[in-house]
Amino acid sequence: MQLAKQNVIKAAFILTFCGVFCRILGAFYRVPQANMLGSEGMGNYYLIFPIFSFMISLSASSIPQSLSKLVAESVQNGEQNKAKKYFKSSLLLMTFFGLFCSLLMIFFAPFLSKLQQNTQSLNSYFAIAPAVFFVCLISCFRGYFQGYQTMTFSGISQIIEQVIKVAFGLYLTSKLLVYGIEYGVFGSLIAITISEFVALVYLFISYKFFAKKIVNNSGNTISYKQCFKDVIKTTMPFTLSYVIFPLSVFLDSLFVVKFLTISGLSGDFAMGVFGLNGGVVNTLTNLPIVVSTALAVVVVPSLSGDIKSGNREGCNEKIALIFKICVLIILPCVIVFAIFPKEIIMILFGSLASGVIDELAIASNMLIISSIGVLYLGIFQVSSGILQSSGDFYMPVKSLGIGVAVRLVLCVVLCFVPKVNIYAISIANVVCFFIIATFNVSALQKSFNVKINYKSALIFPIISCVCMVVAVIGAKLIFAKIFSESLAAFISLFVGGVVYLCCLILFKVFGKSELRAMING
Repeated sequence: MQLAKQNVIKAAFILTFCGVFCRILGAFYRVPQANMLGSEGMGNYYLIFPIFSFMISLSASSIPQSLSKLVAESVQNGEQNKAKKYFKSSLLLMTFFGLFCSLLMIFFAPFLSKLQQNTQSLNSYFAIAPAVFFVCLISCFRGYFQGYQTMTFSGISQIIEQVIKVAFGLYLTSKLLVYGIEYGVFGSLIAITISEFVALVYLFISYKFFAKKIVNNSGNTISYKQCFKDVIKTTMPFTLSYVIFPLSVFLDSLFVVKFLTISGLSGDFAMGVFGLNGGVVNTLTNLPIVVSTALAVVVVPSLSGDIKSGNREGCNEKIALIFKICVLIILPCVIVFAIFPKEIIMILFGSLASGVIDELAIASNMLIISSIGVLYLGIFQVSSGILQSSGDFYMPVKSLGIGVAVRLVLCVVLCFVPKVNIYAISIANVVCFFIIATFNVSALQKSFNVKINYKSALIFPIISCVCMVVAVIGAKLIFAKIFSESLAAFISLFVGGVVYLCCLILFKVFGKSELRAMING
């Protein structure tokens, strides 16, 4: 069991480190991008990007976890040849499906542009459409590696992806912006296509080297026809769970700006508000979520093997540890977002100021509201991975279906409520995340007899967070007299982070076996 814990922590650490690096780099990328495009340009960007995200969710997002589950179960039984067949079957399926989705996006681009009342974005749809095809193939390679619980290749590919996107995004946006905002947006989006292609090339080369080290068992244990059936059967519920929320965000891009305009706001104001939500607030709230995303990815192949071998005790220990790590990392981020929103936004997006809209004030209020739902979303992601590992594929789908239905109704209603309408998406998200987390955790309690130590997993972290907040406020009062406001805020947050870690050590939040697993892992 000690080795199993080490494997989980090591895999989670690799993906979390790479994910955090990418999110931080992405957050810093948003600063010059927002400066160049402005809130209106970011609004245009986030009219197109949710549609791209929806196509990715529909076509590729489910493959890494579903394929990793099939590969992990095959490897657990010593059937490496079967695992390889699952990979090849997935690759063939995603080649055709990815190509279809890319062409579909190109075909409907004129219609979507008119529907969004943004006909200037037509070329941007053409720029980002090929990326859907590349991501479909990337997802197969990542799923195969993750099935072997080898997360390094997936992590490095994420870093390559992000670095290329940032480098080309800044260069192309700055060069094309002189021709107009729509061309600047075009530059930012075509950089995504370039980054996905480069990441795909890296993964293909890595697979060639990795495959040579795998000793395939003799004999064909499964036909390709059966492989296709297994892949499709396993992928369908994963696809549904991944596509529901991006679908609602896609619908946001179609009606939110229009409804806000109907409610009495000017078109520029409505577009700017939409851009702040997607370009500033979501960029920040997505940073801690990378932890739960990594844990959800890791838990599927890890628990699938234990469940198949009947190791129930090992499963329960892993589940308790995974939830503890999720809460310990996300909770302080949530509190910092809620208490110090203005300082954080100023550090990363210092150019936001009063203009057509009071960008800093609105973004700060959005972050306060959105922070409430971050922990709920993290818990939902982790619990979904656990439920899917156990074969309960459709519970996360049911939870999401109910939550998103409430979200869409609430979002539409709030768009027409004065003073609240600009925060419609933020409020609706919080309600949605609370609902889906509640349903998932209830289902999890029925399926597993997990004994969670609430003292170390919740009470002590909350006390540690209180100490962190006091340290941040105290440090800010001191350093504000010496440094600029942004620098003083940054130093204060760093001091708070150190105090939080010291408190966790003082309260002995992690047991000896968990610490040993983390050190060895």
